[in-house]
Amino acid sequence: MAIEVGLRRTPGVVIVAPVGDLDIDSAPALRAALVEAIGGGSDRVVVDLAKVGFLDSTGIGQLAWLAADRGGGRTDVLVANAQPIVRNALRLMGLNAVLEVHAYGDPPPLPGVADTAR
Repeated sequence: MAIEVGLRRTPGVVIVAPVGDLDIDSAPALRAALVEAIGGGSDRVVVDLAKVGFLDSTGIGQLAWLAADRGGGRTDVLVANAQPIVRNALRLMGLNAVLEVHAYGDPPPLPGVADTAR
C-alpha cells in the first residue's frame, strides 16, 4: 500500500502527517518529508500519526533518525497521536527522552494537529 505524507507549514511549526502504513516500503517517503521539514528552518516539527494504521521497526527507525538529527539540534520534535503500542516502543528505545510524545485520544497539542479526542 502506498503512503501519502502531507507537509503543512504554519509560523514556526511544520506538521508531517503520514497517511497509511509506515514500513520498509514507505520509509523513503517519510524520510524525504522529515528532511524537508527539518531543513525548512522551523522551530518545531510535529509528526502527526493520527492516520497511520501500522508502524514497524523501520518507521520507528525514521523517528529515531529524526530524534538524532533534529535539524542540528535546533528543532524541537513532537510525535502527536501516538497509539499506545507506538508510545511503548518509543519508551523502550529511550526516544521519549528526546522526543515529546503526545498520546492518541488526547486533545490536539497544537493547531493543525488531528483531533483524535472525539
